[in-house]
Parts: sequence; C-alpha cells; structure tokens
Amino acid sequence: MIRSFNNHLLVFTRPEACKSHGTQGNTEAQLSPVLRKLDSRWRCKRNFMVGAGIVDIVFIDTTPFVGKYFDNAKNQKFDWKDVLPRDKYLSALRKSLHLALSKSRAPWKIVVGHHTIRSIGHHGDTQEIVDQLLPILEAHKVDMYINGHDHCLEHLSNKKGKVTVTARLVQIQQRIRLNGVINFLAVGDWGRKGTFNQSAVAHSMGEVGAKLGIDFVVSTGDNFYKDGLTGVRDPAFAQSFTNIYTARSLQKPWYAILGNHDYHGNTKAQLSPLLRKRDRRWNCYRSYTVLAGFLQISRGHINIICQAPNKFNWTGVLPRKTYISNLLKDLDTALKTSKAAWKIVVGHHPIRSIGKQGDTKELLEKLLPILEANKIPIYINGHNHCLEHINNTGISIEFVTSGGGQGRGATLYIMTDTRTT
Repeated sequence: MIRSFNNHLLVFTRPEACKSHGTQGNTEAQLSPVLRKLDSRWRCKRNFMVGAGIVDIVFIDTTPFVGKYFDNAKNQKFDWKDVLPRDKYLSALRKSLHLALSKSRAPWKIVVGHHTIRSIGHHGDTQEIVDQLLPILEAHKVDMYINGHDHCLEHLSNKKGKVTVTARLVQIQQRIRLNGVINFLAVGDWGRKGTFNQSAVAHSMGEVGAKLGIDFVVSTGDNFYKDGLTGVRDPAFAQSFTNIYTARSLQKPWYAILGNHDYHGNTKAQLSPLLRKRDRRWNCYRSYTVLAGFLQISRGHINIICQAPNKFNWTGVLPRKTYISNLLKDLDTALKTSKAAWKIVVGHHPIRSIGKQGDTKELLEKLLPILEANKIPIYINGHNHCLEHINNTGISIEFVTSGGGQGRGATLYIMTDTRTT
C-alpha cells in the first residue's frame, strides 16, 4: 500500500544534476504517471510512504539538504522546481517526516534517502543530514536508513556511540590501456617523512616507474609511522606522501591499505575522502577490489595482534569476530564472482614469510584456505621490512613481501619453500 501525504512530506526523487554541456534533468518527468504506462513497475512520488504490514518505509529527498549544491554548484545545473524557497521546503519536510513516524504503528520503520548519513565511502558523512535528519530518526527509533550516492555496498551499525562496519567490499575501476598491458609497483612500510632512506627508495621507484610506464601503485600498509595520522589535516600526510613521491611516473592512483601502525592513530582520517582533496592519487579503504580488465586486486585488512603497550584504534572493526567473519565472506564472494584472468590479493601481514615476523598463524588458518579454493596466483603483503618472494611447491600461490619502503634494514629474500600447509 502506498500512502500519499501533503505537498511537503516524503520525497523519493532527487533533482537531477548534470554538467553544463548536458541536458538539464526534468524531475517532473520521473514523477509523471506516464512512466508507469511505459513500465508498470515504476513508482515515483514526491511524498509517500510504503506500508507493508510489519514495516513502514518512508522515502525522503535528501538532495536539498546539501548546501554545496546551492552554494558551490559551479558548472552543474539543478532543477529546483517545487523545492524553493529551500528553507521553507526543508522545514515542512522535517515536520512531515516527524509526523509520519509518530503515527506509524509498524514494528519496523525504515527511511530511504539518496545521500549518506554515516559512511566511510568516497563521499563520507553528509553533515547537513547528520545535523537535521539523524535526530528525528533517533527520536523515533527508526531501525534502518538506506541510501545510495556512494558507489559501493556498505553496512554500518551504531551501538553505544561506536560505529561498527559489519560488511564492506568497495569496487574501484582502474583505467586500462588499449593494449591491455598492466604494470604496477608495490611498496609498504614507508611513511617516515623522508628519513630512514624513504626518499632514496622513492627516487628509485620513480626511475623504475618511468621505465615500466606504471598504471598505479599498491601500498601494503604501515603508511605513516609510528602512529598513523592524527586527522585529515595532519602534516604527516604531505611530509610522508605528497612531498616524497614527486616523480612524474608516480603521479598515478595509489591503492593503499591499513597496517598495524596505521591503527595506532586515527584510522578514519586515512580512510577519509578529504585526503583525496589534498592529493588526488590517494585511495584507501579497509577492504576493496580494484578492477583492471584482466586483473582484479582484492585488498583486505584482518586484524590479528594487539600487544601492549601499543594502543590501537578499533573504530569500525568491533565486534572483531563479526567483522572478520563478514570480511572473509565478502572476499570469498568477490573472488568467486570475478571473471578476471588474474586475481591478486593484498594484505598488510604475511601469510608465509622467512622474515623477522615469520608466518601469520591466523592468516594461515582463516585466509589461506579461501585463496587456495579460488586459485589465487599471488598474495602481496608488507609488515616485514624486506623484499621477499616465496614459491611454495605444495600450493600454487606466490607469496610476495614488499615492506622495504623506508629502505631501513631491507633485505631481499628469494626462496623456494617446500613446506605444505
């Protein structure tokens, strides 16, 4: 059952934005009943609630809440018909939402909007909606808020003020060449503000990158020593990244993952899309997949060790068992559905290593069986401050360690390992 309300209640459609050279979106077209004659499935109204017995689902237009669409539209055009004056529209919308939720007797209440309230994706939180809508949802004990906008699948649960990521595997499309060739560099354990030979390693990376004509760089974690970043404005980001990797060949996308030292600091800072405004190369998520034609690179961080006296920021990871269980399921699904000829998995900790840190028992037990089942040819990691290649004749996976980004004590190991798992 669809119940319509007054002119300002719940808006499903969003004013269509387009570039100045495109066609201005016509919101009335999406709202028109004529579209249902073209396809009977289509339902789009400005103001409606879907009642389905045990659940009431209310649809709300979030686009007018976002100030930048009005204050900094640049070359975009928006169809604000029936939305202006904005303040009056939003005020009536909030009151009507409050009234609709107050009258609902359904055991479950779900609100749907286009923009995020909370997100660790590309766009992050939407502050205007956090300020204006979230208090209403909390006051009426709304069970779930569903949104789009970020091009990913994401589930956040907020319990006692702690946001927990229960499942997430973002997909990023890497631009590929017409000839299908892909070259990339992998580096880890590097963020030393240029000291401990980091600058020297960066210089060599620039030379090799130019010779290979690389497409992107993979970072295996421990991006900022010793305690990660303090926030998105931390000068260490420029001191250890932007001002160090200056070679022209390295001005390509960087796909980074968190290491254990990064968890000592503000992990949300490294994951924040605001860092891409400081340096467009930066891409960092907890777990994600890079699609590059015949190559798919899946990256995930499974937290293993918490040793005193180190302090770790586990925001977005607890409860740990739930997080790891969902991460492993997401990884297995992503690998099973991948059609790429080559599939590479990247993590910070080693599975097999003869370096200082040795094997990681938890990854041998939890991660390796998934890689074997999906016939993954290569696993790349950091953590050990060395360059290492292990070929295990018992299985088909090549184990590659690239943790010499600071050059301090970096050793090259090449080993044929006859151990079996």
